[in-house]
Amino acid sequence: MFWALTSIEFVVPMGPEPRLDFEFGPMEPGIPAVQTLGTIGSGFTGVSVTAMQKDGEAAPAFLTMRLRGGEPPQTVRERTIEVPRGPEFGTVHFDFEPIVDMPVMSLEIVALTSGDAKVFLGGTKNDRYPDGLLRYRDEPQFEDLDLGLNLYRHTTVWRLLTELRSRAVTGFVAAAGAGVTAVALVSVLAVWAAGSAIGSLRRGGPR
Repeated sequence: MFWALTSIEFVVPMGPEPRLDFEFGPMEPGIPAVQTLGTIGSGFTGVSVTAMQKDGEAAPAFLTMRLRGGEPPQTVRERTIEVPRGPEFGTVHFDFEPIVDMPVMSLEIVALTSGDAKVFLGGTKNDRYPDGLLRYRDEPQFEDLDLGLNLYRHTTVWRLLTELRSRAVTGFVAAAGAGVTAVALVSVLAVWAAGSAIGSLRRGGPR
């Protein structure tokens, strides 16, 4: 039972939902916006982008998203997805097979439009990726400006438990805020409680 619980797998966001402060765009067709992300740990398996299409009701717009990394940089994942129509921002999800540790990753986003369609991306001013930088037309933007992205990773209860042991109860609260499902958290707590009880017995009982 113990090992069955620890082998439960799930996907969790790497941070809170981004705060959107401005519209980045309209994107020029074929001109990439590049958000560098820095080094991302093992299990990176998804990214969500806030975007919307304005005008061009009869002509759907698309985003081609390319994850690049390594030395020299190369495209490791790529996908083209339709953009949600406005007037509000929607979320575009890009899921892929997990990526192992890779230095200096970046996300390249290219708008594919026709007619009068206009594509905007959501942006944030809170320097969401301190080791990253937003570039457009190969020109760096202000250092505190980033795209409104959320990154996701694939993990297991055992891995999460290992990470949270050093954080005690606050770690579990942080995990809940990061979007871990209730079922997964119950499993983690059960494993943690069982491990604590076993450890206590081995030390001669509770003190």
